[in-house]
Amino acid sequence: MSESKINNAARHPAPEPVPPAEPSKKRQIILLIALAVLALVALIYLWRTTQAKQLSQARMDLQSTAAALRDYKYLNNELPPMLSLAELAHGRSLPSADNGELHTYDQSTLRVEFVDPYSPGGDLPFAWHSNDEGWILYSPGPDRVYDLTAELIDQHLKRPESGDALPAEIMQREFDPQTGKGDLIQYQLNPKPKTDPEPESKPEAQSQADKNAQP
Repeated sequence: MSESKINNAARHPAPEPVPPAEPSKKRQIILLIALAVLALVALIYLWRTTQAKQLSQARMDLQSTAAALRDYKYLNNELPPMLSLAELAHGRSLPSADNGELHTYDQSTLRVEFVDPYSPGGDLPFAWHSNDEGWILYSPGPDRVYDLTAELIDQHLKRPESGDALPAEIMQREFDPQTGKGDLIQYQLNPKPKTDPEPESKPEAQSQADKNAQP
């Protein structure tokens, strides 16, 4: 290599590689916001999945408890005794419509161990009230407010003339998945007592005088 070429190389060294440009602060902020949104969406999905699973489990446990009540009535020709739900709550608040009274069944008598996940503390039995018309087993549902109370059930629970539907005053307090409010309900209506048909009235026998008076 000639001396002139060596001198030129010394005077003009090869340029060093340029490191990649660091992302701007604006791009970093956008990236952080996107990650935060994705994390929020994941949390919402997880929360909704958990809530749906809890609701489904509560419905199944409510149905199983209702079946146990029907079996108990069939085997014993009576229902288990009612207990005060407030006494089992041991001072915990029981949010209810008009602060009405709440009852439940005797778990030891019924021999079921299902608990209401929507009750205060999530460890109380389902609410239950019975009278001569039938009984209603219920949970406050996701809003955790008891829309039905013993007073409301006694006031509105009536056996229909036909069919097996609850009165509208009670049905309007049933759980609405659109609003998330209302109680989860299972019920049993007692059949109306059978009444003997009235005997048909027979025409009175004509007197002998009437018969003689006829042409």
